[in-house]
Amino acid sequence: MKSNIFKLSALSAAIVISLSGCGGSDSDNNSKVPVVTDVAPKASDVVVTDLKQWLPMTADFKASDNDGDALVFSFTENGQEITAQNGVLEFSHGILTVEGTSFTYVSVSGEDATIDYTVTANGKTASAKINISGVVGDPLAKHQWHLNNTGQKAYSLSDEAKQGLIDLFVSRFGFTEENAKAKFDADFAESEAKELVAGEDMNVLSAYAQGITGEGVTAVVIDSGMEIRHEDLIDNVLPNRSLNLDATVLDRTDPTSTANSGDHGTSVAGLIAAKGWNGKGGRGVAPDTGLVGMNYLGGDKIPQTELMIHGFPGSGISTTENISAFNRSYGITFPAFIAYSELDETIESYPNLYLRDGKGALNIKSSGNAFNGDENEGPLCADKGANELGLTCYNGAFEPSQSHSYYLSVAAVNAIATHTSSSTAAAHSMSSAP
Repeated sequence: MKSNIFKLSALSAAIVISLSGCGGSDSDNNSKVPVVTDVAPKASDVVVTDLKQWLPMTADFKASDNDGDALVFSFTENGQEITAQNGVLEFSHGILTVEGTSFTYVSVSGEDATIDYTVTANGKTASAKINISGVVGDPLAKHQWHLNNTGQKAYSLSDEAKQGLIDLFVSRFGFTEENAKAKFDADFAESEAKELVAGEDMNVLSAYAQGITGEGVTAVVIDSGMEIRHEDLIDNVLPNRSLNLDATVLDRTDPTSTANSGDHGTSVAGLIAAKGWNGKGGRGVAPDTGLVGMNYLGGDKIPQTELMIHGFPGSGISTTENISAFNRSYGITFPAFIAYSELDETIESYPNLYLRDGKGALNIKSSGNAFNGDENEGPLCADKGANELGLTCYNGAFEPSQSHSYYLSVAAVNAIATHTSSSTAAAHSMSSAP
């Protein structure tokens, strides 16, 4: 039995040796094993649609390498290579960041765009495109330098404004077309060199990239009124929450101004929370914030007005509501002593101490518009010589409510981040903003 096993084993070994080529012919020995060559990577076009201007959209590249080699991406625009600065690639239309085989794109211009990309793997390349279309935006957002300053001319330095001045000086002041053009070409060139500074803004793109657009919070606009049916506010206006504080009105829920010369409160509400990405006008700093308006300025008011504008019971504002701020873009700058009481301070402190479950809501107060004086009070600063020295003779603290810690006073800066010509100076100013 053992002999038979040995014979079978010997036979098996012979078969294995035969199959392995041992003892084969010379022609078999001369055959070559085929060499597998590295193949180029693959890349296909990527389509990105339905994104929102200034909000990030993440997608994957359609690129791969069958050999498993590492992929490296490069980009061009109009034939020019775009290189990353601190990990960010800036195109004329938007911003791109790359992480592995994914990318995040932010449309700055709000326009359709194409990005050419090349993928390289082990020295071999393939190219394709990122096609961006259907960006949802707001037609005037590109002019809102305070939100995103790209060095844009906006309105005052636009070509249309320049041509309008040229036409005016030709038709009204006897200039020739050539002389008027030369004058305003020089004036505008000087202003553009001085006043167009990219990056001097509120940096809202960084906030939006973190998903912060004001959703879930409420701003209360205390002003001359608020047009609750305005097409660019209505989606953010909280229904039946605004108050008309005039003494004789019948509808207490509608603070829409009846003036025919515009409404400061509506403008302020738009700066705060004009609805974003609806294709109308511009957008607010916090374009998803809920709005409540109260018409505090002008005319005879109800006796409870001071309590209502500070969110006391009866205003419709609860102590648990997520009120972000009461905006108070109004004030007085009389250069005189104004009586003030502890009762005033107690009322004005209420939002800070008791609202938002005790965490407090902010009272945001404008510093004022009287750096050069107040035309309603005569030429005080000019008479004192302050204007000639580039100084002010007014102080935001002339208004008593600015002198305690419950109002946060905000001064104004311009598009080059310097003091505006009008913003009232004061030691109590907490911050500055465009």
